[in-house]
Amino acid sequence: MSQHEFEIEAVMEALDSQGVLTQCIKILRELQKNFTTKISPFYNGDNIDVKTGVRQGDTISPKLFTSALQNVMRTVEWDNMGVKIDGRQLHYLRFADDIVLITPNISQAVRMLDDFDKACGKIGLRLNLTETMFMKNGLVSYALFTLNGTNTSECSS
Repeated sequence: MSQHEFEIEAVMEALDSQGVLTQCIKILRELQKNFTTKISPFYNGDNIDVKTGVRQGDTISPKLFTSALQNVMRTVEWDNMGVKIDGRQLHYLRFADDIVLITPNISQAVRMLDDFDKACGKIGLRLNLTETMFMKNGLVSYALFTLNGTNTSECSS
């Protein structure tokens, strides 16, 4: 997942839907607008508008990213996908920006990854395809897994 920059409004909506105080959201929104810096090469001062989003490395970035990602996960419609465990449908496991999609077959995994990619794209997130991998069990001898024409690597268990 690339969290370098995504739409700040999606973050604000996520925070609101998750019960963050309105005043806190207003403060974060203010921090994102009308932000300038001044550089003075050769003693000529120039003001530059700084276009910011949520960037990896920002102090608050992981929390904002996780909040927005939680909203993305709520939008995907995977009711009939995943694997049933103890009577409940398990679709994914998530830790920070690492997500494991759990499926019974490759075709469902491809569909879920495509759905997830589209939902992320709506708020300006992009999957990092160089870090996207798949794992299969011993019952599958060969599997080709692609997203947007890019093959993903297989990781060993």
